[in-house]
Amino acid sequence: MKAIFIDCNKQLAPVFARVLRPDDPPITVYGEAFSSPDLPRLLAGYDVCLDDHSYMPTEMMAQCRSLKHIVFLGTGASSYMDVAALDGLGIKVHTIKGYGDTAVAEHAIALMLAAAGLVRLGIRRPDILVLAPQLCVPAPGQGLLAIEGRTDDAAVGAALTGLDDADAHASLIAERAVLAGMGGGCMTPLGALCVPSELGLWVTAFAAEDADGVGGRHVTITSPDRDPVAAGAAAVAALRAAAA
Repeated sequence: MKAIFIDCNKQLAPVFARVLRPDDPPITVYGEAFSSPDLPRLLAGYDVCLDDHSYMPTEMMAQCRSLKHIVFLGTGASSYMDVAALDGLGIKVHTIKGYGDTAVAEHAIALMLAAAGLVRLGIRRPDILVLAPQLCVPAPGQGLLAIEGRTDDAAVGAALTGLDDADAHASLIAERAVLAGMGGGCMTPLGALCVPSELGLWVTAFAAEDADGVGGRHVTITSPDRDPVAAGAAAVAALRAAAA
């Protein structure tokens, strides 16, 4: 079977080279930036795709006739592809057990609790700098916690609804709208942050000029109607206008 690592950027490449064993099957490594419409061309002739954090739209995957397996290396595969729909196309999605569903969540919670503890105790250390979002815009969806449940289980759905935070949910939708609107994936140097307030949804977004994050466009918009999709679209429009 032919395999390709579709989004092995310059940070991942040396790590992948270290873990690759001599007796592993050949894997083509692709490290250039791409957008979703490029996927049918890039995946043509391949049976297996290793995906770190790139979106795999169902309509694009339907054109990848030879593809049988996607090995998702990141966290939250369902956020990047419709797993059930791909299964219907004969494409099986595989994840790393214990990584995306346990280890990353545990580390994220530990870091947030540690940071909150330092703030609460009034501890200031010279080696710890809290970066304002205007200075370092976080990745879309960064720091948001999600709970998954079966769509056909009404009881579980009702229980989870009570845990849903409307502001956090709106922020996630707006930030993902920025990512999707810019055609972004794991390799895209893009940041987006949405903060709900009484004035509406405040969104700040940054798009770098190259993969190293040098230069770029930084915009901030406020959506009074609190429509997260519209807020994300407005930020995308502002980013594109800034590039014109």
